[in-house]
Amino acid sequence: MLNYIFFLKGKRISYETNATLTATETLARQQANCLSLTILAYSLASVAEMNVLFQDVIIPEYWTHVQGVSLLSGHVNLKLTGSGAKTSRGAANYEQFSYVIDFDLETNKSNFPVRVLKKPQIIAMFYNNKAAQFMIEKDYDHAFAYLKAAILTDPNSSESWNNLAVLYRSVKHFDLAEDAYKLALQLDPESTNVKSNLALLYMLTGETEKAEDLQRVVYIQRLDNPYYHIMLGNEAMQMSDHQQAIKHFRYSLKLNKKASEALAGLAKAYYQLGHAEAARHYLLQAKKHAPSMQERGRYQSKLDSLMTASKQH
Repeated sequence: MLNYIFFLKGKRISYETNATLTATETLARQQANCLSLTILAYSLASVAEMNVLFQDVIIPEYWTHVQGVSLLSGHVNLKLTGSGAKTSRGAANYEQFSYVIDFDLETNKSNFPVRVLKKPQIIAMFYNNKAAQFMIEKDYDHAFAYLKAAILTDPNSSESWNNLAVLYRSVKHFDLAEDAYKLALQLDPESTNVKSNLALLYMLTGETEKAEDLQRVVYIQRLDNPYYHIMLGNEAMQMSDHQQAIKHFRYSLKLNKKASEALAGLAKAYYQLGHAEAARHYLLQAKKHAPSMQERGRYQSKLDSLMTASKQH
């Protein structure tokens, strides 16, 4: 089954962040993100009548930057287990085998805690991913339809209510956004993401004191997370504040000197400031510490483009 997934017709399924696809689409396109891979593996395992568990991997907060929007990423995988067998005394069961199907080998090596998910929770995640893509494209009608489906499938998902609040905020329905954020916090009182988004809403509506109180709480909770500072760096880049971006990326590297996204961010910032050699240095470092073959290839492509541009000048 693993060979079928990863080496179908001699082609390896490639990782794509925004490839939220059904099992059939994943096989056809040979692309998947962690959720799509989990759905594909579940579909095949179900046909084979294997025992499966959906797993939510509790990773540190991590953001991707797509078309000027910072998206908080989660991580899921699928655990396959063999049929149980009784001991000689007929008392306890044990697993004959156990495999985890996952794109991210580093995540599994890090031994992050996991929580078991039910099928409706996975379906709701799928709808949320679809909604996020439509929100990036400012297609709010389709985004709303997917968020409605997510909430109907799993009403207790804080993530779904948070995303609905983001949509309401985007279309300036601020009262509805606040109600949705508050409900999201009731479902997950520790969510720094919801608190951060609610703080942004309060800033937009002029409730500065409430916003600053929440921002202080969030900042303290995220201070030691290198990916938080990468997100701030990306947002500074979006505002063309390259010096501020460099400060954020450097702070991230103080916390994790191998953070390839921070190294790539420094390369981009220095390139924008006209320092091509510094940009090349940090791109090489980003490639060296990239977590996957696809990421290394992406950084090599940027290096090739940089070298071409240097020769033209």
